[in-house]
Amino acid sequence: MPALPSTLARWFVASVTLLGCSSAPSNFADDGDPGDGSGSGATDGDVGDSLDDGGVDAPDAADASMIDAPAAGSLAQMCGSTPTTPAEWEQCYVKRWCETTVHCAIANVFASVQECITASNWSTGTQRDFDASENIRSVNDGRASIDVTQFTNCLSELSTNRCNTAGTAPACKLRYQGTIANGGSCYANADCAGPDALCSPVDCGASCCTGVCTPKKALGSPTCSGAGVNACEPGLVCSSQGCVSGDVGSVCTSNSGCDAAGYCSQIGTQPGVCALDKDANLTCSNVLQCGGETGCVGLIRNVGTPMCRRISQPGDACDDYCLGAMYCDLPASGLGVCKALPSGDQTCGAFLSCLGVHNQCGTDGHCHPRIANGASCADPNLVCDVGAFCTSVLGASSPTCRVQFADGETGCTQDYQCRSHLCSGSPASPGQCLAGALTCP
Repeated sequence: MPALPSTLARWFVASVTLLGCSSAPSNFADDGDPGDGSGSGATDGDVGDSLDDGGVDAPDAADASMIDAPAAGSLAQMCGSTPTTPAEWEQCYVKRWCETTVHCAIANVFASVQECITASNWSTGTQRDFDASENIRSVNDGRASIDVTQFTNCLSELSTNRCNTAGTAPACKLRYQGTIANGGSCYANADCAGPDALCSPVDCGASCCTGVCTPKKALGSPTCSGAGVNACEPGLVCSSQGCVSGDVGSVCTSNSGCDAAGYCSQIGTQPGVCALDKDANLTCSNVLQCGGETGCVGLIRNVGTPMCRRISQPGDACDDYCLGAMYCDLPASGLGVCKALPSGDQTCGAFLSCLGVHNQCGTDGHCHPRIANGASCADPNLVCDVGAFCTSVLGASSPTCRVQFADGETGCTQDYQCRSHLCSGSPASPGQCLAGALTCP
């Protein structure tokens, strides 16, 4: 697959961060980034099993266009039934995230939404269920509550026809309302009252570690670079001028100074203004000018007039990339067409991944199943199947794939090796996988 163009790279980074936006350390980097884990907390093992189965800048013109008002029956339509418990809300959140990822993300390898629901906890190094458990525990302990309006807006924004904005919806970062002020003692991000505030420090190697609620940078903060993609409060963007609104009509010098639903009309020494993304079938001159399920087709190959065209269905014209589990099959000249990723014994390569998380591209250039539990993983070019890791990271001389450690087992060196995502050890000193606390004092 080609490198992610900036418009989808921005979506993909933000969306993965949204999936893991609570307070756990990040130790896994194989098939997904756990996101902006910070703070420490506990995991309720039952929550993980259930998931596998199944102030702030006020919204401006661009932000508001990303939010649908909750409609009667919309929650039941999005979730399958109306959520009533924190666990059910989190299950719906994962479902909607997976629906959007499978349809929108470049280099998506999940074969289906259900595969994503089942396997994305593994692909984030067990971070997904860990974060959900912390959110649920915060609510159950009375330190946070669900903001039904924001959570519903978040679920609505996680839509398959909003590929360029789904991962940056401010509502998703505001779906929990904490009670602890900035500077106060906390156990998880959801505890904090500040908009998308973090519970720092990141980790103490155990359950129920205390941290301090640390605010995100506010509108007008002169510096935010180097602090991560989510350095600013929800609804703001981090630009070379610091945290700015990115509103339509606001001054910009680069695309990073505009909301995900917009682009900068002029880039360079002369300032431009943020404008809304263009609709399908309109001319374009920048990949960030096209919204929804479209891309600026004709810009890379310079074939005719570049236009915002759909690139989310098999057979769609393309000249660089396609959305979802597809790639752009380019001829020697002219436009290409979107085709499904290879599967079975089909040909694959360094830039052409195999469809399905249970598959990998072998050294022979064909798709093969990943290594089964108990089999040798000495070949660094091959990877273990879902739910397992290679014991080479534990220093084994003849490494094999093994399932993640259960609570109480010893030998872990990183959190992703534990089903609970809580390892008391480190690469220098192996430890024990800890059970998550159901409540914190």
